[in-house]
Amino acid sequence: MPRKCRDYFTAAEIARAFDVPADKIETVAGKKVYLDQIGDVREAVLSVHLKWLGNGFTVDECNRLMGFKADNIDPLRVFEGITITLDPDTGEGIVPLDDVVHGYNIYKYQYDNGYWD
Repeated sequence: MPRKCRDYFTAAEIARAFDVPADKIETVAGKKVYLDQIGDVREAVLSVHLKWLGNGFTVDECNRLMGFKADNIDPLRVFEGITITLDPDTGEGIVPLDDVVHGYNIYKYQYDNGYWD
């Protein structure tokens, strides 16, 4: 099976996660937001700097990115058992970037590279 992992999210995907219009993301980062740019794009678009979050996603951002319903249901149970850390400054749940990317590949492409095995 060919490797389908990407090293970026589209502006539309990040816009969905951040709950902003896609053109706002495109103005800052173009059509692709590379994984190492997520924190900078968040800061530029949302005027929010969370030093503990870095390029990861908050739980709410992850839910929006995946398209989970408001009740946080993970239909494939992909995220069961992952470690969610808490930002000591805000108490916000942080989903590590590697877990987000892996889960997104499972949902979007039905591709599992065995990262969690």
